[in-house]
Amino acid sequence: MLRIIPIVILLALWISCIEKAAPTQPTPPATPALWPWHFDSISQGCSNFTAYAFGDSSKTAIAVNANACALSLSSTPRRFNLAEKDSNFSVFVNVYNKNPRGSMLEFCNDAIVIDSFPPYITESWHGISGIINISSSIIPPCSSSCFTCGYNVTITIDSLVLQKDSSNAKVFSPKFEFKNVQVGWLPG
Repeated sequence: MLRIIPIVILLALWISCIEKAAPTQPTPPATPALWPWHFDSISQGCSNFTAYAFGDSSKTAIAVNANACALSLSSTPRRFNLAEKDSNFSVFVNVYNKNPRGSMLEFCNDAIVIDSFPPYITESWHGISGIINISSSIIPPCSSSCFTCGYNVTITIDSLVLQKDSSNAKVFSPKFEFKNVQVGWLPG
């Protein structure tokens, strides 16, 4: 009987070692899914400055708002990191219940179509990381007259990650470009 006790103890130790779970590794952050939208290749803009493009479905729009004077733009592309939270520019995508063109929700429109069922934003996504390169056809004059000077900007956004305002959902776009968009003017 005394011989069985050490065997039982060794067997119990061996079984307890087998049942121990392997240590868990931290889960790496998930790569966001590719964004589901397709935007028009023709971009528009105004002010000093807003650049935007509507989605193919006409229910989405991507926009960049920037303070051209604060960013010291020139014809040489300036590089900005969206993750650094600079208040002088923002990137966002809005999803609407219906086409916002001709409504108050259109970015550079002063002629409003009266609609008894106006469009509204159903989802809003804001850029949280990505590299933005902005170049300007001229050095924008930093005065109130800049709103009538008219100039063009080209904006390239690489590795853009957008986060949905109402949740932690994220989407990713490897590259998006606003090419030669006329800005520096006010509608009206």
